[in-house]
Amino acid sequence: MAFGQETLLDYFQTYIEHFEKRVGVNRTAKSARSYRNAYEHIAQFLSERLRVSDIPFSALDRLFVDKFDLYLRTERKLASSTVVLYMSRLYTVINKAIAAGIITADPFSGYEPPRPERRRRYLTREELQRLMTTPLSVPRLYLVRDLFLFSCYTGISYGDMCRLTAVNLETAEDGTVWIKATREKTKVEFEISLLDLLLHLINKYRDTAPDSKLLPMYGNSELNKGLKSLATVCGINRKLTFHTARHSISYFSLKTNDLQNLNL
Repeated sequence: MAFGQETLLDYFQTYIEHFEKRVGVNRTAKSARSYRNAYEHIAQFLSERLRVSDIPFSALDRLFVDKFDLYLRTERKLASSTVVLYMSRLYTVINKAIAAGIITADPFSGYEPPRPERRRRYLTREELQRLMTTPLSVPRLYLVRDLFLFSCYTGISYGDMCRLTAVNLETAEDGTVWIKATREKTKVEFEISLLDLLLHLINKYRDTAPDSKLLPMYGNSELNKGLKSLATVCGINRKLTFHTARHSISYFSLKTNDLQNLNL
């Protein structure tokens, strides 16, 4: 390694330190961990395969990128989605170096990682209808189902649902009730008008949650465990998680009379 040259790990470490200072402002701890994990894998790769502790940017080329990709898949046995994530973290750092004039040639040029086949993560209209009409013998599954439906019809994430209180409800002059809040992850404000179904669920659980929370939320792992049971009862033959709700966001209207036909 030539004296005075910028090296990958040193630069990567500095990038992570700057990134971590913004956690809670405009960056998340989860993203910071993914950069840290990518860094650790690169360090291991350099040590195990190249027998060096670091590498200058000038030594990076497409062969390096391909070898690191292969290393993650074969030696570390990581899932394709995880490989794509870590390679994207490396790509981001190298792009920063290119922008700073540290490196001129892009070692990622022409690189296209094999991506896993995307599975359908949303519910079909028929599956959603089955979820709402199937009688449930276990009382706790009703709350699991209702929380899932609330996310499904609003697109609000689990974390943001946990933070909702009565203060987030506003009634417009025309009588329409809105949820107005800010997303925890991005700090972006959002407004959502509430369908009759959502108003029904809010009224159903009114004053049942502590600290004026809008809904009595289960823990995320407990919710996902309940959704697994719920899928079985409703004959939905695939994995159902709370995150599925946001991918199944449904805008078709449900009026008050329609609620009488649902098992709510």
